[in-house]
Formats: sequence, structure tokens, C-alpha cells
Amino acid sequence: MQIVFRLLLSINALSFMGAIFLIKTINTQGNDLSFGFFSFSNNIPIYNIVMLVLIFMITYFLTAGCLKLSNGLLDQEIKKEEITSIEPADDNFLSSYAGYFFVALSISDFYTFFSILAIMTIFIYNSRQSYFNPMFFIIKYHFFYLTLKNKQKVLIITKRKIKSPLNLELKQINDYTYIDLKGE
Repeated sequence: MQIVFRLLLSINALSFMGAIFLIKTINTQGNDLSFGFFSFSNNIPIYNIVMLVLIFMITYFLTAGCLKLSNGLLDQEIKKEEITSIEPADDNFLSSYAGYFFVALSISDFYTFFSILAIMTIFIYNSRQSYFNPMFFIIKYHFFYLTLKNKQKVLIITKRKIKSPLNLELKQINDYTYIDLKGE
């Protein structure tokens, strides 16, 4: 379950890159967007708005699906006595994600896009803690680095605003990344 979840979370982290690529493709190909057996026409005035909403909803439901699946991950508890420091990490990921946007804007075709998506998914899957997804901000999740007594630095994804050490019941994504589903 943990392997499947990490793969989905890796793909999900790149979903906005896909959204940016699709939006760019819709706006630069003129009247039609076709790929595979799908074909769309933007002759309708609200076409671009409908496509934006559709793409946004797809990324939202991918994120919501990942959060639902995270219930099946291993439970992990971090006691407040184990926490030596707390560091907000929301801003740390924005520069990395800006890179995804620029990559998406520079890609010109679907073959290249899916090739880069596959490579980046492998990198994110094998990285220590790169499951950042801007949709988490929209649904009120935050990222925090906690340094533990054993000098290990872990990433916590939570809806809480962690300002001081507290007991946390988490789900383990990997050895360095955890998600808090109970925090509100």
C-alpha cells in the first residue's frame, strides 16, 4: 500500500505541471485541442474557463483521492518530548514548484511532456521528501520540518499550525515524510 501511495503522491505532486501544460496547449493550438482520441474545440466563448475549471477539478480530486488512500498507511506516533525544533516549510517548496511551471511552459508536445513527467515522477518517488503539491495549500494543509532528538529531520504534512511540540498521530509516507490526517 505504501509503494502505491508514494507513486500516486509523486504523480499528484506533478499534476499542476500537467495542468499548466494543458492550459498552454489549449491557448496555443488555436481552435482545437486534440490528443489521442479526444478532441476539443474552443470556438465556444467560455471554453477556456470550462477547461480551467475541469483541469482544476481533476487536480483537486487526485489530491482528495490520495488523502483518502493515506488512511491505509502505517501509523506512526511522534511524542512531543522527541521534538527539538519546529520549522515551517511551506515556503521552501515554492521555488521548486516554480521550476515545474517553467518546465511545463517550455514543453511543446505530448510525447516530451509524458517523457519528462515519467522522469520527474521517478525522481520524486525516490527523493527523501518531495511530495509538495500546491493543492494542499488550497485545502488548508501546511508543511513543517520537525527535528527529533535523534537529529533526524522529518517533514510533516498537516492542517495544524504547529508552533510548539505536541503529540502527533501520523501516517508514514516514507522514513522522512508523514501526514497528519487528524489535525484540524
